[in-house]
This record gives sequence, structure tokens and C-alpha cells, in this order.
Amino acid sequence: MGNTIQELIKQSKFESPQQMAYINLYYTYYHFHDLHCSILKPFDLLPQHYNILKIVKGKHPEAVTPGHILEVMLDKKET
Repeated sequence: MGNTIQELIKQSKFESPQQMAYINLYYTYYHFHDLHCSILKPFDLLPQHYNILKIVKGKHPEAVTPGHILEVMLDKKET
């Protein structure tokens, strides 16, 4: 990459180092979220679906309840 957050979002000044760090985290989250979605798209999966599949696989051969899945999901948004 090589670009600073200032260059990437075309903002030269921040109110504080904390604001710059927060915006950098936010930008990075969406960068990887978009990448993850593009990888899953050919399989018609959302990140939440992938998360559930990983939870079920991790508990195999044990049974998994919906309550357990909801408890340990990373992203609890409704799909």
C-alpha cells in the first residue's frame, strides 16, 4: 500500500491522534470486510454465514444450539 491514512481518505488534519487512530481502524476494518465479502460472494455467503459455519465446524462432532451460536458469533447483526 504505502499510503498514509491522510492520503487514502484525502484529509490532511485530524482533531487528535486518537481521532486519527480511530479513523485508521475504521478504514482498515472496512478494507478487510470488503475483501472478505468479495471472497465469499461466489459462494453466495455473507460473513455472518461464514462465521456460523466456522462455529459449527469447530464444535463437530458435538451438537450446537442456536443459543450457543448467537453467544459466540463475532457479528450479531441480522442477515
